Amino acid sequence: MSKQEFSIPKLSARLRTEADAYLMLEELRWGGTPDACPNCGEMGRCYFLTPKNGVSRKTRTGAVSQRRVWKCGGCRKQFSALTGTIFHGSKISVRTWLLVIFEFVSSKNSVSAWEISRKYEITNESAWHMLHRIREAMKMEPVVGLLGGAVQVDETWIGGEPKTRHRSARARSPASQRTRAARARPTSSPSSRWCTTSPARLRPMGKEHWA
Repeated sequence: MSKQEFSIPKLSARLRTEADAYLMLEELRWGGTPDACPNCGEMGRCYFLTPKNGVSRKTRTGAVSQRRVWKCGGCRKQFSALTGTIFHGSKISVRTWLLVIFEFVSSKNSVSAWEISRKYEITNESAWHMLHRIREAMKMEPVVGLLGGAVQVDETWIGGEPKTRHRSARARSPASQRTRAARARPTSSPSSRWCTTSPARLRPMGKEHWA
């Protein structure tokens, strides 16, 4: 069995604190440190604001937060790995966000808001908004682009079994392409030349959508 880069046990062990979740986002978004300010776009003038105790800082309301804050030397504005993302302005912990995203993209049949609400002890309304934000983010580049990695191509019958369909429609075999992350892209195949799923027949169709 091949080892996965991400799994629930690995993520849970890595994201022990909220600061760990910020560090992971910074690594995924910037490769560790930001090259440019997300507010003004100036390059090379961003620096990390180290908390006085080295761990956490107080927010405007007096609450203690492990949020990692950066500052731009050009526009003098503060920002974090959440700036300009679906996490911006959310009161749900970043650790919860990352775990929910992993569960959402790795689930074969997706997950419901009730399931997320029950597992992560948040309200159903919050879970519903989280899932919708994730779906909206998946419509944007680069996620919406070409499929990549290990791509699985299967045929599927729409409209009942072939033997019960009209004679003119029996040769149609729509194909569905999906990645291991459970993102499917249906491709209609009305032509009889796609009625089988041999590699020679599916490869030209797949090149239109694969990275």
